[in-house]
Amino acid sequence: MKFGVIVFLLFLTGVAYADQGCLQSFNVDVDKSVSSFAWLPGAPIQNMEPMNCRSLELVRQAYFLKNEKLIDVTKLGQVKDYEAEIESSLATIKKNEADLQKKLAQDAALDSLRITYRVLMYEFAKASTLISCFAPEPTASKVVCAIGLVKVVEDTASVLDGTIAKTEISEGAKEMKARGAELRKKYEQLKQREPSFDMSLAQKEHSELFLSMCQAIRSNCL
Repeated sequence: MKFGVIVFLLFLTGVAYADQGCLQSFNVDVDKSVSSFAWLPGAPIQNMEPMNCRSLELVRQAYFLKNEKLIDVTKLGQVKDYEAEIESSLATIKKNEADLQKKLAQDAALDSLRITYRVLMYEFAKASTLISCFAPEPTASKVVCAIGLVKVVEDTASVLDGTIAKTEISEGAKEMKARGAELRKKYEQLKQREPSFDMSLAQKEHSELFLSMCQAIRSNCL
């Protein structure tokens, strides 16, 4: 089974991509998965479940292809813009954590829970990617990068398809709350190294992840 094709004619300001063929969505086989993770910064070699190709492609589109991209490379040019983007994302995470807990306590409708959970999930992925995948400091750990990407890919298909249950959202909310606290701690640690920030490194890492995700799709999902 194939998942739809939309060609995006986009210019991603500030980064020269080596492969313009990646500036499009791919007609992935939804029955396939990605099981090799050498392309993913900070990924452990063992004990990782395969990533569903449809979910990975949807996340790749959200990160890099949509008009309102989850990760905007223009925010990686100056330290103040980079930090402002992270702080905005962390604030959104905190707000949606509280909103989701309130809705769960009120036994809100499943559709409402899914919407809030999806926003929370994507903001977590965005913040973890900015803090770890695109950290403008060469000694920063990439483990949170892998965690963020894996988490959002795992949940994307079930949230969009409407197959995620209320109990799964409740458990996911607890996990995201703990990870959100860890992410805020990681950001404070990263900020302590601000004098050594090199924003050209962040832009390079953005380009590398863009190409790596594209290649993972091409190699495993078509």
